[in-house]
Amino acid sequence: MGRDHLRYLQWLADDVVAPILGDEFEVFTPDVNETGNIMNHVIKSADRSTLVVADMTNNNPNVLYEIAVLDAMGRLCIPVKMIEDAEEVVSAPYDRAAYRYFKIQKGDTEEAIEKLRPVIDNALRSFYSGELPENPLTDFFGFPLSTLSSAHGLARGYYSNFIKPALKGKLIKGPKGYRRGESLPIECVIPDRIDYAKREAIEQLRADKKIFKVSITAPGRPIEAYVWNGKLATSHSIVDIPTAFSQLRDNVISRLGRNANHSPETDDFKEIEADEIAQFVRFLQWHQNVESGLEGEMIRSRLRIVRARDCSYPQLFG
Repeated sequence: MGRDHLRYLQWLADDVVAPILGDEFEVFTPDVNETGNIMNHVIKSADRSTLVVADMTNNNPNVLYEIAVLDAMGRLCIPVKMIEDAEEVVSAPYDRAAYRYFKIQKGDTEEAIEKLRPVIDNALRSFYSGELPENPLTDFFGFPLSTLSSAHGLARGYYSNFIKPALKGKLIKGPKGYRRGESLPIECVIPDRIDYAKREAIEQLRADKKIFKVSITAPGRPIEAYVWNGKLATSHSIVDIPTAFSQLRDNVISRLGRNANHSPETDDFKEIEADEIAQFVRFLQWHQNVESGLEGEMIRSRLRIVRARDCSYPQLFG
């Protein structure tokens, strides 16, 4: 980012890339005059950009970090190295040695445009046709990390869309022993295997009469939930196995890699599955704990998050 280097970056942006792209795109370099944390600007720009031309000359660590961010986001990135006549090119680091970069002569505008125009045109054509940019992450996982349904996002949605409304709701109808108008606590049961949270698995619990369906009137909408069979569990509460977390199965398969054995019975599958479940639980507990005021006290006193082995009926999935 020294003055001399910025001069060549500006040349690359204004005299090479901008003419290739035309008026359809805005082209700019990292030295944009903006206040605040420069990395905030870099990450924002990476997230909003259609295409990034990354100067890998001398393998600048900052640039390599930013390329990794682009890789995780699945953004188009064209690495270049700007060289002087007879200058020896520093090889790409091992992590990216299998991926192409493009050498251009500093200041030779005509040669740089001739070399980069087909590269940029082909990259954009592939991008608009839906093809994934090739990088170490997309090659391993099969898609950008940013497209995974995160355990945090699933926990947040489940907490906001079910837990909080259900705790504020009143029972409309339920089995014997439950009173109309009653406000029930929730026992959130976390199974040890993701497939136990599938809708079919929940319906089987209902068919086996381990749980019974109830209706709750919550702020803004009615909610269908389940309560324990009083003959099996003494807990007088809603029992919920979060079906939202069944989506974590896709995360497990993705984290294994495209060429791995995806059988749920392998040790690798079970290890990653346990980690995804643990993340979901941790984020769900975090949402519960950060609630403030009387609402926070109510939620913490009436929401119990437990593993299946510790729930009111430990044989639930037996």
